Amino acid sequence: MKWLRAVADATGDRRVRLGHMMDRADDTARGPRLQKYHRAVLDFALQALNVSELQPLQRSTECASRAMEIGRIKVLCRRPESGDLLVIAGVGWKPGVVGTATLPLGMRSPPGRSVETRSAVIITDLPRSDEFDYSDLLRDHGIVSLVNVPIEVHDKVWGVLEVDSSHHQRFDRTIRSFCAGSP
Repeated sequence: MKWLRAVADATGDRRVRLGHMMDRADDTARGPRLQKYHRAVLDFALQALNVSELQPLQRSTECASRAMEIGRIKVLCRRPESGDLLVIAGVGWKPGVVGTATLPLGMRSPPGRSVETRSAVIITDLPRSDEFDYSDLLRDHGIVSLVNVPIEVHDKVWGVLEVDSSHHQRFDRTIRSFCAGSP
């Protein structure tokens, strides 16, 4: 199950299906690091439910950054009318990026591919990739490795959570699981 999959119940309230996450967060056999990640996913999901207000979403990125011990993370909102993804929250970016910077949709864009395929995109060496374009935004921040996961709301891809690193990094299974919201 994709994390942060919001669904409308009969009353119209938005809820997140994270029951299995709560069970896993209490599973002491999984280790303290994984427990910390699962608690952060729950916090992120609960904060991000109200997407009309950006302050909770910004706090959610800060929470995820601390939990994963990653310096750069962002949430991109899909804008079908513009054909792009707008950075609406983030940590570790230069002033003026959050709220104005965009990345394209499409298969050559890491977050765009995540939207198109509705699955995680993991890249360990973006500058040398023949599969993906190296955007000015990521180049200006020296991003080399990244993980993108789609954020689904009402069974549609609303946007993308992107975790970025300025050094070559093979994101371990725990970080990949955290981003994808799976145990």
